[in-house]
Amino acid sequence: MVFELVTGDYLFKPKKAKSYTRDDDHLALIIELIGHAPKEVALSGKRAKDFFDLKGDMKRIRDFKFWPLKKVLMEKYRLHEGEADMLADFILLTVRWVPRERATAQQLLQHPWLDYKGTEEEDSESSDTEFVTESEESVDESEEKKGS
Repeated sequence: MVFELVTGDYLFKPKKAKSYTRDDDHLALIIELIGHAPKEVALSGKRAKDFFDLKGDMKRIRDFKFWPLKKVLMEKYRLHEGEADMLADFILLTVRWVPRERATAQQLLQHPWLDYKGTEEEDSESSDTEFVTESEESVDESEEKKGS
C-alpha cells in the first residue's frame, strides 16, 4: 500500500495471457522484484503443484526480467536516489517469501524513511515543480467557462 500511496500505481499488477494465468504472472512479478522463492517455500502451499515443478521453479513462466525496486523508483517514478533507496528498503522489509523474515509494524515505525525530509538538492528541484491537484484543475476550468 505504501508503494501505491507514493506512486499512484500498484506494486504488482498481474495479467493473464494465453500461456499462463493471472496467478502465475503475480508470482513471476514477485520473483522479478525479490528473487526466486526458496524451494521449501515454493513447494509448501496448497496449490504449489499448480505453479511450481519439483525443483521449485515456475512451470509456465521461465523468462524473468529482474528490475530492483530502487531502480523502478528512480527510473520510472523519478525519485531521487536517497529517497528511492530508503523507500525501497522500507517496502522490501515487508515483501519477503518467508513470513517470519518480514518486518513487524513496530520495526517499520522505526525505519528512517518515515522521517525522510529529502536533501537540499531535492528540495530545490521540487520547489521548481508546480503540482496541480484535480480540484484545482476543476476550479480553473469552471473559471474559464465563466469568463467565456
